[in-house]
Amino acid sequence: MDHQRRLKNPLIAYNERPTTQIARNIVNDIPAVSSSSAAKRGPGRPPASSRNVKAYHVDKDTNGNYVLPVEVGLHTILSLGTVVYDRAAYHNDRYIYPVGYSTHRPYLSMIDPTRDTIYTSTIEDGGDNPRFVVQAADQPGNPITASSATGAWTPVIRQANSIRNRKHSNAASGPDYFGLSQPTVRKMIQELPNAHKCKNYRMQEFEVHPIGTRGRGKTNRKAKY
Repeated sequence: MDHQRRLKNPLIAYNERPTTQIARNIVNDIPAVSSSSAAKRGPGRPPASSRNVKAYHVDKDTNGNYVLPVEVGLHTILSLGTVVYDRAAYHNDRYIYPVGYSTHRPYLSMIDPTRDTIYTSTIEDGGDNPRFVVQAADQPGNPITASSATGAWTPVIRQANSIRNRKHSNAASGPDYFGLSQPTVRKMIQELPNAHKCKNYRMQEFEVHPIGTRGRGKTNRKAKY
């Protein structure tokens, strides 16, 4: 019951949470690739041909649809959205950007240097190009909108670092912060209707594992900001 209340109102779990608290995960998603390979690709860029990548099992309902919301890493996937296959900007060889895709995750507040808050990331129909929207729970009515996932998240990271006088890089990998680079999420999206019609997208292969099989069965890890 408490878990359902947190999903409906994410601030219940996070508006009193200090930035050092551990975030709860249900699915820990880590690609089965070497760190040297990841470094060559850069952050947030899965291999174009994703053999031997681990994805984790997510339950489906009687109609074959994934049961949502589901927690994947730091993300709670609220909706997978609808694939737009006939407009080129809504996918590339690595990612599909479904309209209506929505997720939330904790991150540092942009207005309170002592707190985290929940950020909801959504992909909207912007006509010829998708529109990427990030909304902070502690700043309702002030969404950040951009033409790319990276463009939407970079202002968040910049402002969060600024109010804390942090010297960290303000670089952001939009697919990471939107949850799109998570193997389990990529697998779910490419199974959506019409995903196979995205002519530039390379279908990827995944090894499906039961939840909790990585890291000695642990499902918690410290949030890294």
